[in-house]
This record gives sequence, structure tokens and C-alpha cells, in this order.
Amino acid sequence: GSKFQIILHNVPDTSQPLEPVDAKIWDIDLFDTSKTHIGNLKKRGLNVICYFSAGTSEDWRPDYAQLKAYGSGDVCDDAKCTSKWQGERWLNIKNAKSWSVQTPTQELPPVWRVMRTRIKMAHEKGCDAIDPDNMDGFDNKNSYKLTEADSINFIKFMAAEAAQYNMSTGLKNAIAILPKVEEYVQFAVNEECVQNKECGGYRKFLNSGKPVFHIEYTADGTASRGGNALYRDVGSATKKYCNPLGPTARFSTIIKGKSLNGKYLYCDGSLPGQTKTVKVEGSGGGLNKKGGKWAEMDEAEEVSGEEAGAEVGQVHEAAETEEHEEAWEAGSGDEV
Repeated sequence: GSKFQIILHNVPDTSQPLEPVDAKIWDIDLFDTSKTHIGNLKKRGLNVICYFSAGTSEDWRPDYAQLKAYGSGDVCDDAKCTSKWQGERWLNIKNAKSWSVQTPTQELPPVWRVMRTRIKMAHEKGCDAIDPDNMDGFDNKNSYKLTEADSINFIKFMAAEAAQYNMSTGLKNAIAILPKVEEYVQFAVNEECVQNKECGGYRKFLNSGKPVFHIEYTADGTASRGGNALYRDVGSATKKYCNPLGPTARFSTIIKGKSLNGKYLYCDGSLPGQTKTVKVEGSGGGLNKKGGKWAEMDEAEEVSGEEAGAEVGQVHEAAETEEHEEAWEAGSGDEV
């Protein structure tokens, strides 16, 4: 599959050469990344996917006031809500009325109005595609009794809105509804289908020629408290996460730390490395303005280019395995 990079904590530093040089598709945060930054990426011939959460409200986003009344149920993975998802709540995405792209904005449900505005903003910033997250509210606890049909209707709406601006739309996770929306989306983004044993759900989608941008998370993608570790066992990580449907399935896989900063590891035998990023003043760091443990982890992860380069070389040398030599070649040229 095509090599891609996803960075949702800070933004790529476009003032200097970008690594990896052969990643032609970049998934970045819609709010934190400026029109100038996106323009600089596109000047390099890169395709830019713009991420935003469509199924949840995030209390650090500038349009949160428009969504606050329509959120229910904390998106947390612990009882005290001190996790990475602090400040995030499932949204009421229901719409019982018929709609089209010509439907006046004031006649749309409040959440849909906000997403229409966000998609227009993506176009105005120069995004090639949108990556609307959290389409699986039907599979999570909330007071709205969301259904698969609600998510299907919602993703169709966003895809139609994006198409007006010649932007593509991806389905993030929510594999259960993929068969019913695959004709409306141009790509898929998946997190941890290997860990969750669900990669087979993408077989038909891949066979249709559409790409799946696949992310697996590993503790080895984060730093030790000393701040110097990258991927401690490259061979083990690639063996575990690469080619989940076999070498001919052409998954576009990247192995990351959960903070989604600049670090990357691919399945083509190339060196692991780190894209240099810059913090945008006043931004939420993409994933969470409040930060919590993930913000602390990200600060611990920052390493200098010299440290990263030296350690990457050491790790790669120690991890040259038979699996690497037989790894499939990335870069099929899939468009988004």
C-alpha cells in the first residue's frame, strides 16, 4: 500500500525537509494545521487528509460551544475519566429527516450543521480528503441509543458534502458499517485491526482497489522516561503487525505510539524514524488540549534529531531479520 504518515500531536515542520521522504499521504489535524502548513505540504506533491472528530465533542475545540448541548457520555477508558479522552463526549448524530447537499444549513440537525462548516473549512484550507473520527457511537455507551443506521446516514452526508469540494472521505474504524458505506467513501482508516482481530473485514474493500490506512499502536513507539527510546524491537513489531491479510493484500500500515506524534515504523524494511514537528500556539495538540498522561508521555518522547538518528541506526542494525528481507514493498501509488 501507499506509505502514509499520521501526526495528530503538533504539526509537521514544513520549514525543512520532511521525513519520511517517500510518504506521499499525510493525515493531520484540521484545526491545528494552518492553511499555510497544508499549502506547504501540497507544494511538495503530498496528499493531505484532514482529521476531525465528527462523532464526539471535544471541549478544547473552537466550535465546542455549538456542540456542548448535544454531547452525552464521556469517551473514557477508565472510571474517573482521567484518560487520553478527557473532555470528549459522544454526540447526537441522529437525523430523521431527508437531506441533500442543497438542504439549508438551518434545517439540518445542530451537529450536522457544525460538520458542514468543518468540511467547508477543510476545503478552504486546501485539504484533499477528510478523516472524520468516532463513527462507532452505536457500539459505545451513550444516552442517544445511536444505531448503525445513524452512523451510515451521517457518513453519507459528510461524504456528499466533501464531494462538493472534490475532497475524498474515509471511514474511520466502524468496520460493521463498511459494507453499507463503501460506495460512498474512497478510503478507510483503521486503528488496531490486528490487535482486535478484525482485519478480515477489509478484504472486500481492498479487493475493490480502495486503500486502507492501517495504524497499529505499540509501547515501543513511545519513549522511555529518559526520552531516548524509539522502537526497541523492530523485527518483533513488524512481524506482529505487518501484512495482516498476507503480502498481497497491500495494507498501508504504520506502527506508532498512541500519542500519534512524529515517530514512525513501516513494513517495507526501512529505518524507523521521526518527523520533526512544531507546536502551534494555542492548539490543542490535536488529540487533547488538557493533555493528562498522554501529554506527559509526549514531552518525554521528544528527542533531538541527532539522538533519534543514532538510536534508529542501532535499533535497525540489531533487528535486521529474515522478516525484514521478505517484507513487501510499500508505495503502490493509491490516491485518496
